[in-house]
Amino acid sequence: MTEKCFWCSKESSELTKIQLQFKKKPEEVKICGVTCEKELRNFVQYADTHIKHYMFGFVFSILFGLVITFWRIKIDYGALGTFIIFAGSGLVLIKYPFVTPQTVALLGAKKAIASGRILGTISIILGVVFWFVLAKLIP
Repeated sequence: MTEKCFWCSKESSELTKIQLQFKKKPEEVKICGVTCEKELRNFVQYADTHIKHYMFGFVFSILFGLVITFWRIKIDYGALGTFIIFAGSGLVLIKYPFVTPQTVALLGAKKAIASGRILGTISIILGVVFWFVLAKLIP
């Protein structure tokens, strides 16, 4: 039975095991070549150094959006706050496309990163739609 490369998700019978350090924990993955190893190591290093920014971005955009929503509830039905929540979360996902291990196992790391960025874009679009509906169509 052939296994999939952790990075590109290509099936191969000749995968190489490598060890990665993520959050000071060793993790063993299988990759298909040197280019996949290099790209994976670069991304893991990026994720390891920016995970706090990711968490802060989500928490800040949600909390700030909730404050603005309740502050402006009588002005625009909370449209601006809703936009901030969706667009802020979307921007965080585009900048830091960190997804769940289950998504990586299903799609491979490279496609999972792309899916995270696509979800971020969808979140921004939904923020604009909700802002438009709440601020322009409802009143």
